[in-house]
Amino acid sequence: MVESAKSGFPFCFTHIGKRGSTYTLIASSPADRKQWIDRIQDQRARRIMERQHVFDIITISDSTFGLVCRTNCSTHYVTPQNSRKIVIGADDGVYVGIEGDSTSFTKVLNLEKIRHIEILEDYKMMLVLQDKLLLSYSIALLDDPKKLSNRNGQKLASNVTYFCAGALNDRKYVAVLKLKGLKSSCKILEPI
Repeated sequence: MVESAKSGFPFCFTHIGKRGSTYTLIASSPADRKQWIDRIQDQRARRIMERQHVFDIITISDSTFGLVCRTNCSTHYVTPQNSRKIVIGADDGVYVGIEGDSTSFTKVLNLEKIRHIEILEDYKMMLVLQDKLLLSYSIALLDDPKKLSNRNGQKLASNVTYFCAGALNDRKYVAVLKLKGLKSSCKILEPI
């Protein structure tokens, strides 16, 4: 123990991290030591609580999906009228509703096992991974689901495990991952 520590009331803290170490602080009295420890623990508890509230949970709809329908994915897009819509993929189809209005959700596609949805607003296109089938639909389906002509999707790929849309050099691409046995392949598509 350090010579000056004999005259005070030490307490230690250990920082666990990449460059962590142990720090020894010395208080002038047991009351000061307790006050230091209490304040440090209060700050620590406050930081933990702040970390737990990184996301706010907002209930979209209690009644639309019921107890037996599992939702698997979601995304959003902005309509030409500047309203935000949420698109949800579920085990029994695709649903769309206005953000903030839990009563507005309706089913727009009767497809089973929706796994992933991407909206390509610039191309007015919605990509849907239905089980292992990648399909493309007009985004107009989300704005006017009653039009039967909008319900026709185009098959882009089969045996798809995962897909993702992104941009490279100001051009939009869709990466499609296929797994078959021990082999995997990645196909890159460019929407037109």
